[in-house]
Amino acid sequence: MKNIILMLLFLTTIAFGQSQKSSNLTSSSGKIYGYLFDELTNKPIEYGNIAVFSAKDSSLITGSISSKNGYFEIDNIKPGQYFCNASFMGYETFIAKNVVVDKNNKLINLGNITLKAKSISLNQVNVTAEKNIYSYNIEKKVVNVDKMLTAAGGSALDILQNVPSVNVDADGTVTLRGNSNLTLLIDGKPNGMAALSPEDALAQIPASTIESVEIVTNPSAKYDPSGTGGIINIILKKNVDTGFNGVLTTNVGTKDKYDGSLSLNYRVNGINLFANINGRSGYNEDVNSSERLSDTGSLLEQNQLGTSTRLGKSINTGIDYYLNDFNTLSLGFRVRNFGGNSVSDLYNNQYDNTLTSLSGFDRNSNSDRDMTSYNYSFGYKKTFDEKYRELTLDVSYSDNKMNANSFFIQDNNIGGVLTEKQNKSISNNKNKEWEIEGNYIHPISKTSKLEVGFASNIENPIMHFNYYTNTVNGLVEDMLKRNYFDYELQTHAVYATYTDQILGVSYQAGLRAEKAYTDATSELTGISYKNDYFSLYPSIHLSYQINQSNELNLSYSRRVDRPSHRQLNPYVDYTDSLNISYGNPYLKPQYINSVELSYGLYIGKASYTASVFGKQTNDVITSTSILGDDGITRTSYENIAKSYSYGMEFIAMQNLLSWWKINANVSVYKYQFENNGADVSTYDNYSWTAKLNNNFNLMWDVQMQLMLNYSSPSVAVRSGWGGSSVNSQTKMDAIYFADIALKKEFLDGKLSVLFKVSDLFATRNFSSTVTGYNFVTESTRANNSRTYYLGLTYKLNIGNIKERKKEMMNVDMDDF
Repeated sequence: MKNIILMLLFLTTIAFGQSQKSSNLTSSSGKIYGYLFDELTNKPIEYGNIAVFSAKDSSLITGSISSKNGYFEIDNIKPGQYFCNASFMGYETFIAKNVVVDKNNKLINLGNITLKAKSISLNQVNVTAEKNIYSYNIEKKVVNVDKMLTAAGGSALDILQNVPSVNVDADGTVTLRGNSNLTLLIDGKPNGMAALSPEDALAQIPASTIESVEIVTNPSAKYDPSGTGGIINIILKKNVDTGFNGVLTTNVGTKDKYDGSLSLNYRVNGINLFANINGRSGYNEDVNSSERLSDTGSLLEQNQLGTSTRLGKSINTGIDYYLNDFNTLSLGFRVRNFGGNSVSDLYNNQYDNTLTSLSGFDRNSNSDRDMTSYNYSFGYKKTFDEKYRELTLDVSYSDNKMNANSFFIQDNNIGGVLTEKQNKSISNNKNKEWEIEGNYIHPISKTSKLEVGFASNIENPIMHFNYYTNTVNGLVEDMLKRNYFDYELQTHAVYATYTDQILGVSYQAGLRAEKAYTDATSELTGISYKNDYFSLYPSIHLSYQINQSNELNLSYSRRVDRPSHRQLNPYVDYTDSLNISYGNPYLKPQYINSVELSYGLYIGKASYTASVFGKQTNDVITSTSILGDDGITRTSYENIAKSYSYGMEFIAMQNLLSWWKINANVSVYKYQFENNGADVSTYDNYSWTAKLNNNFNLMWDVQMQLMLNYSSPSVAVRSGWGGSSVNSQTKMDAIYFADIALKKEFLDGKLSVLFKVSDLFATRNFSSTVTGYNFVTESTRANNSRTYYLGLTYKLNIGNIKERKKEMMNVDMDDF
């Protein structure tokens, strides 16, 4: 902590020591500045081009680009008469005429410039602009959730299954281009849910509370390097319009699915208050079956029927206090409670090679879970007279608890002898996490800037598991199966990135240095496991804008996937006595090198993006399964592999007709897995995914959206609690499904009514084949995925938003 404070003081000294720096203006030169905004969404435009031309002969004098908040400035403009062009790919060029710089007008403020999206003509029908579901910049894809009608009533998982390059399987495992090693962020910060699985963390976030989702496939050195597949950043709604406004949303689905949220915002006199309250519940049914055939001809049949109920509620609130034009304080508080009950019946039968029954059992389980997460955040932001210059400090603390109780009754039939066995398990897991980040941006010239910062993360997951079995004295704890596992991970990092242009190429080069400390203790063995290591993570991003319609991007980054506490825990899980699993405390991190080249073509509101990418991973954390002579399958993890994945991706957004717009995505990739363990092998897997989002503007102002998804057969990946693994022994069959939604607005847009059907044709089933050196297991899984939803959304004070847009469009130049 001492090092963190010293680093913060160092950054603060740099920032404030230069705050009195004199202006770049000479005694006779002038400055032109202003902001760029999208006319339709009213959001800032980053990387917009601003060019200054001589009014006399139209020769180019100088230029600049806009920052993240849309701001631009051009210094050292000699006295004279000029005109300025503001442009960005896919938008019409804005021209500011009669720009005069003289001794009485040195500071020329062009105000808030709104760029209008270009229109295209198809069959002589004019296509008007509207907000896209997807947008892109040099580093990330952005999914605008409010335009994704088919996500209504669902969670973040429902949104992600319709995002380009992303897939979600039956267990909620999220993969990006076939890779599940992802980092989940909320509003750019760690999600504070390390005690939960990624599925649970994402299932807790209702779609109605999400503003957008950012997908970063090749993050820069500024970001935490965890997650070799990239970053998913969930941006929660936080309205910043002046006055009071809010949104009330409710969705009701068949099979007892309910969702409701209320978002409120109040901004006045330098204070912005916001709050979001949400509650949701759902019911689900699962049908699972599997057959395991050994090389000796013995057969194991398993069939399972299960139901589950989920209940969740959350509150997200905070305040932004603008001390003055240069200093802002932010406080935030978020609490989530998520739980439910699941009941299942598992039927097992074992046969010899003549199909004669050897044994069997019927197992009933009843489980309850309750999870609560508290998150407290503090932020400070300082800006300066020198634009683009910024100092930020963010501190976040999370406290998470998960309690689970399961009761099992098993009726055994061995050789015709019937017995009953009862078991009970109790889990109490906790995780406390601190995240501290500081960042300073210093502009060096019109095109260059230096960004430096530090980040420290301390997390401490604690797992307590008690197992009870029935005896003549009732249920008694089995001390040999007690699992108390204490894990602490600390990472401390400093980073720097430098951005500039050379020969028309924009580039960003970065380096992150990180020291990690790990300490794990297992009470059962009494052994402590430590692994401290130092790593460097370089990154580079190149971007070349050929012209207003063509762009090239090239990026490289190095990242890491650290084994999770559950993957490290040596405890043996006997929940399924014929399929047991345990962790490996000697696992090492796996490192990945990633490179990506993309080309973008923008014609009016149509855009086409093609990408080729490749990843190489060392010490892959591999899930291995072995069938023993006792008929039990044992699964654990090892660093025994190297993997390569490469492929290509194509994304298109196009208006086919004035009333029909499509967003199409096709990803094709190959995964090559080299197993260097006892079972030495090389495994190649070709797979591809396709998504087609159709948006229709029908009569009576009805909007319709049809989402089509297809995933080819692929190698299986499994996400863990903060980690993931590859199982080359498991191959998933193809998956395909469709979602459809219709929406109609009333009361001048204040009220909207939505009808949705998820999994329209009830085809979202999951099948897999596991192949070991002495067995083959085939499994299928299905649930009641086809659901009908009816949703209502009511916007409070929407007229205030319209007035603000008008004000942005009518800037009085005399005020500057």
